[in-house]
Amino acid sequence: MGSFIGHLGPGLIGLLYCIRTLYNALLRYYHCEKSRCVMTDCSEDRTRYQYRSSLTYKTFCSRSLPIEEIVIIVGSIFDVVAEVLASYHYNDPFVSIGGQHITIFLFFGIAACVSLMKHYGLPVPPDCEYACAALTFALEGFTLYNHA
Repeated sequence: MGSFIGHLGPGLIGLLYCIRTLYNALLRYYHCEKSRCVMTDCSEDRTRYQYRSSLTYKTFCSRSLPIEEIVIIVGSIFDVVAEVLASYHYNDPFVSIGGQHITIFLFFGIAACVSLMKHYGLPVPPDCEYACAALTFALEGFTLYNHA
């Protein structure tokens, strides 16, 4: 990760993920607004089409399998292993182990695990996936601000 290419890969993946999330959020919002405008004054139908935010969105290839969460977890594990393996190419593994990068990847993996638990109905506090995501992005911002 110490090179430009090492930072370009995860950064590009993060950018594409953000663009996909923005597209899906706007698409859901406009579909809900369009459906609410077409509905009659029946309050049950209007509340059914109210906009709901979410951290992850279903993919076109599988509506019931949480592919997005699984990809984030697998990517986080891959990135942590790559960081640890890359540290063996340096003389001082404690300096170049990439602890900042590993911390960021682990928190994204944990946030995806919480979202996966919520998807399968495991007992988690309400809206805790938003708290985990907020903590993850705050940690990423803090780490990137103080990046060595």
